[in-house]
This record gives sequence, structure tokens and C-alpha cells, in this order.
Amino acid sequence: MINKIGIQNFRIFHELQCFNLDKINILTGTNGVGKSTFKNAFRLLKEVLVFDEKQHLVSLDNLTLSAEQKLILGSLNANMSYDSKTEGFFFSFCFKHDIYGDLTAKLQLDINENLQDKCQGTQLIFYTDNELLAHYALISDNHAEIGSWGLIYDSVENVVPQIHHALTTHKDLMHEQEYLCLLDKKLSENQLLSAKENELYERYQSMGYTFNAFDIDDEKHKINTSSYSEDEIKEQRSSTILLPNGNHFEPLDNRSPFLKKDYTNVQGLLFNSELLKLVSEENSLAILRKNSKYHVLSNELTKANVTTVEAFKTMYKEFEKDVLLILLETMTPSINTEAYPGSITPSFLELLSPCKKAPTAPDNKNVKNPIFRALLDTEELSWKRANNSALTSGLITAIQNVGKNKYNQTTPSSDKQANEDDFLFHSTLRYLSDNYKSIAVEFSKQLYKLLNNSIFAHSDLSFSNNYFLSDVNREKNPLLIFGAEFLNDLHYDSSDTIKFINKWLNEFEIAEKMVIKPITAGDEKIGVSYFLKVNKKERPLINFGRGINQFVCNLLSFCMNGANYAGHNTIFLEEPEVNLHPSFQSKLAEMVTDAVEKFNCSVVIETHSEYFIRKFQYLVASPKHKVKADDISISYLYHPDKIPAGKKQVEKLIIEEDGGLDGEFGKGFFDEASNWKRELMRLKHAQKN
Repeated sequence: MINKIGIQNFRIFHELQCFNLDKINILTGTNGVGKSTFKNAFRLLKEVLVFDEKQHLVSLDNLTLSAEQKLILGSLNANMSYDSKTEGFFFSFCFKHDIYGDLTAKLQLDINENLQDKCQGTQLIFYTDNELLAHYALISDNHAEIGSWGLIYDSVENVVPQIHHALTTHKDLMHEQEYLCLLDKKLSENQLLSAKENELYERYQSMGYTFNAFDIDDEKHKINTSSYSEDEIKEQRSSTILLPNGNHFEPLDNRSPFLKKDYTNVQGLLFNSELLKLVSEENSLAILRKNSKYHVLSNELTKANVTTVEAFKTMYKEFEKDVLLILLETMTPSINTEAYPGSITPSFLELLSPCKKAPTAPDNKNVKNPIFRALLDTEELSWKRANNSALTSGLITAIQNVGKNKYNQTTPSSDKQANEDDFLFHSTLRYLSDNYKSIAVEFSKQLYKLLNNSIFAHSDLSFSNNYFLSDVNREKNPLLIFGAEFLNDLHYDSSDTIKFINKWLNEFEIAEKMVIKPITAGDEKIGVSYFLKVNKKERPLINFGRGINQFVCNLLSFCMNGANYAGHNTIFLEEPEVNLHPSFQSKLAEMVTDAVEKFNCSVVIETHSEYFIRKFQYLVASPKHKVKADDISISYLYHPDKIPAGKKQVEKLIIEEDGGLDGEFGKGFFDEASNWKRELMRLKHAQKN
């Protein structure tokens, strides 16, 4: 899930400004400082980006706003930062990848020079720990109607170390979890441990692991332990291991391809080979001189002053990086910034598609790494097939299917067994290539979920006595969307959702319950009307005034769970305290925390209410409530021309466990009432004298 977003060159945010996306996100500050700008940046991205049914970005070309959104947001050019010197928007997104860990994506959207109502993506860059991981770009060519999307060729070599580190770290984690599963099974069944297993057992115990901890919930701690060999776990079972922090050990459910024979169990390295096994098991390079197969390699290692096992592993790691470099250069569309071919114009969607070709085999004579060359010469590394034309149709189909259902599909029986190893290494490389592409794929999916599941209960909504289904796609009004879900039987009078709505209508002393009635034309339901029951009498919602209509709209925003809003929703509320009594403004914080917990959603709130924020401080400090300090993010925004010394345009404030704040709000917020009390006392004192 995307947990932070940055905005630059959009309206008041000339410089990059970053915002957390926690469970509850509060934006506050004086008027005109950018609280609505954050929300409108979301609305722009949601409007212009197009995704397919797989949640992949379809294209980053010719992006445009609809006529309805232009009325709300204005033209694209009008949304540029006021002091902008470039014609483009910049966005950053922090998210987590299963293998590559915490990543940051930076997306650049440039306004079309000729068409001011259209923009196009020009760069998408991924970083890990501030290190470049992938740099995709659009390079324009006068000879082509559209530009070429691909990896910037100049960056490919620089990203290989980060890719190798991420892959080996994940592989080592998979093996460690497998070892723990095996120990868990053997110990719980009183089986004898081998010498190596005893060594592992003692190491884990010294780290604080506890085995045979049976007081666990079997259903909750079920794990997938499908086997990969006769010695591995045969059935599903519960973990009986306690971690040093007291939590139960729960391995990752997905059994990774990195446990397959193609990958080594040697820590920090990736590819398996007879050579690596031999050196690792003997823990000496002397064994190479005794094996005629490796005489040449042994001499070359000596010349290169590689005399220890550790030095050998370092060179082996460099061989693995060489393979990854070849992989990126030959199996992923790339662009040479000095001379790129105008005839190659892959779309952005093609970058997310699985590889359909075998990797190009290196020329042994051009391979400089002695270990790499030895593995090719001894044919331990089968890389004989140069391209798809050398593959049978059956193998082409098998390679194209790798990763769609399971790793390393069975080689068709019509192909010779001698070719099987060649195919397996090709499929291994293809898996790694698709794994690298999965960075952009995962980002695309997470961005889709964030934008698609964003719900805007903004103050410019129009309220009515009747809401017609024909307007649902145009207006995006929560009252209309929830009503459509109600007519489709996604909500009903006795459901928990309706109970939640009625609970808070009572808490705010608005009504006893809400009543939704269909509007019909013959037998067809064409819309809904809302009523509130007060003193057992139903009254149209529209008769209660804008404040209560807005409150009900905000309430329903949390409750939508139809096909368009399945999953984790992000709700945007604009000054929900408007027209509410101060005591109800503070109670609003309770409603929000209740909704976030019940519906597993996030909320972004623009507010000017001191009472609202103070109540959140109380909820964090109170032992009676489940709200944690980490659940809430507060951003105090300053106008860029009025930033106090020592402050930033967007100041992050943290509610501490005792309810206190780790920083100060701007002048005129919490101190406004106190300031006027003092002024009144001075005035009274002056009048007496």
C-alpha cells in the first residue's frame, strides 16, 4: 500500500512537499496554504491516469481531464505552480515491494506543448534507500509519431548492485524461513536432528527463539509448508515457534521460487552451480586443483590473487551481476540516450508485460570474469539458445507461461531431455527479468488501488431531494453512490453498516434512523430519496439544511463497499466540522476513529477545528480507546511566502502517547482564544482605571 505521496510544481507546492498516508491524516493551517491542493492533486491523478483490468497503467500518453473535472480543477496549465519554470507536474510515491522492500517512485507528467489540455508521462524512476533501481523514460523521436518508452540505457549498469542485493536478501530470507519450518516440524515430532540442524537450533536459541511453544491458536497460525524435496515438510501445520519479541513465527505464505534448485543456499549469492557447491562444501579452493574440470579456472584464480573462499565468493557475486546486466540489456526494452532507434516505440504497457523471448547468450571470448567463463566452458551454465528461433514451439509456449501459474512449467514431453537444462536456465532468467519488471507492475497496482478507492466528500457537492442513478458516474456524490449500492442490495436495514449510520445519527442528536426509499418508473428503480426519522416521523433529508446533509454525506463516504470501492478506501473530508456545534466537532473525532476501524479505511481531513484535533489528542492518551499515536499524521501547512524561521512549508506534528504534541501550531490556532481572553482582561482593567 502506498504510504506517502509527494507533490511538486502543482499549484502552491512549487517545491516537493511530502505527506504521510496513515490511517488518519489531518491537514490544517490558515486559508490558502494548500490543504485543498493535496486533495486536488489526487483528483487530477485519478482523472488522467488510465488502467486496464489487470490494474496496469495502460498509457502515459495524451492524458486529459474530462469536461466535468475541468469545471472543478480548471485546465492543466492553470494547475501549474504559480512560479513554475517547467511545464510539468512531479509526484512521488512510497510503497513496499515483497522482494525489493521499501521503494520510492517518482512520476513526471509534462503538459503537451501544442495542446494545453493534455499531458503525458515522461519519466518514472524507482529508488531504494536513495539508490537508483530503475529509470524508465519517454524519448521523443522526430521520425516516430510517439516516443519510445524504456529503461535509460546509461542507468542499467548502475542499478545492478541494488538488484542483486535485493534478490539475494529475499532468497536468504526464504531459506531461513525454510530452515525454521524444518526445525519446527522435527522438534515438535521429537525427530533426531542432524549435526547441521543442531547447529542451527543452537544458533536460533541463542538469538532468543523458543521452540515447541504449543499454546497458540491453530487456525490463526496455519502456514503453507508444501514440500520441495523428501526432507522437507509434507503437510500444512501450525508454527510452534516464538520469536524473541514474543510473537509467533509465521512464515510468508507464498513459497518462493528462490527455494528451487536453480538458486543456491549460500548466503549472499544467487545462482546454484556444481562449482559453488564444491567450493562451499570443501571450504577450500585447493579442491579445484584436484579436479581436471577446473584446472584452467584454478590457474586464473591464482593469477587474479583469488586465494580464499571469501575472495572466490566475491568474484562469484560479480559473475552473477554480469548475468543480471546481460539480462537487463537484452530482455528489457532500453533506450540509449545518445543514439536510440526511432523504429522501436514500445508503449508503457509493454514494459509491464512478461518477457516472451530467451536471453541472448554471451560470447565466451568476451567474458572477462574467470568464473563466468569457466561455467560457460564446462557447460555448467547452459546458455546455448540465442533467441526464440532456436527454440521449439513447445518450449516457446512453456517459456511464455512461466510465472503465470507456477514457476518452471514442465517441459513438453515432445522435446528432448537433453534440452531441458537449457530451458530451465532460460526460464530462471525470464523469472528474474519479470521479477525486475514487477517493480513497475506492483507500483501500478498500488497506485490503481489508491486512486480507484479514493472517495471525495467535498464541500462543492450539490444536495437534492432525489438522486438519480443516471448521474452516478458523472457526479461521484457519496449520497448517490451509496443509494445505488442500497438498491443493488449491498446494504439492508438490519446490516452492520446501517446500524453504524444510525448509531452516529443518534450520537449527534440528529435523528433516530435513516430511511432510504427507491424512486421508481414503472417497475424500474431509477434513483433514491433519503429521509431521517425524528420523533417517529420521517422527514426528507434535504429539509435539514446543508450542515446535516454534509454530515450524512461524510458518514456515508465511509460506508461504500460496492464493486467500485472494494478494498482499502481513502476518504477525503473537507472541513467536516462546518456548521457543527463545538461539542459535536470534538465528537466528530470519535466517529472518524470508529469508521476507520470498522471499515478498514484511511481518511484525509482538512480542518480548522481546534476541538477536533484536541479530541484526537485525548483519544490517543485515553486507555479506554484503541487509537494509537502511529495511526494519526498531522501536517501543519504554511504559505510559502510566510514560513517562520526554522519551519518548513509542511510541518509534521506527532501526537505522543501521553496526548501531547511534539511541535507547535502556527499563530492564531490553539492560542487564538487565549489571546483574546487576555485582550479582554486588559480592556476591562483599563476601563476600571
